[in-house]
Amino acid sequence: MYHNSPLSALPVENIVWKAAWSPGRYQAGRGVIVEGCVRDRSRHVVVDRDGKRTRYVALYLCVRRAHRRKFDASGVEVEPNFSETEKVPLTTVISY
Repeated sequence: MYHNSPLSALPVENIVWKAAWSPGRYQAGRGVIVEGCVRDRSRHVVVDRDGKRTRYVALYLCVRRAHRRKFDASGVEVEPNFSETEKVPLTTVISY
């Protein structure tokens, strides 16, 4: 992604996590392809009980369309039909 504006320093929000932080627990599903634009971003640092620091950048999006990623039987990604439209609840598109 490219944005033609000067870089600006973003404040970092520190989050203290009282257990061991395991990002893999929240990274699941096949994902989506999003059409839209980035409205804003923010920086976060998660510090777990062991002092391990994990840095993230959150992107706030204005989504025009979202497509579920599709895969064939062998696991190779297949380009979705972009003209196909179907209304689904947001929770089925984004899994936590």
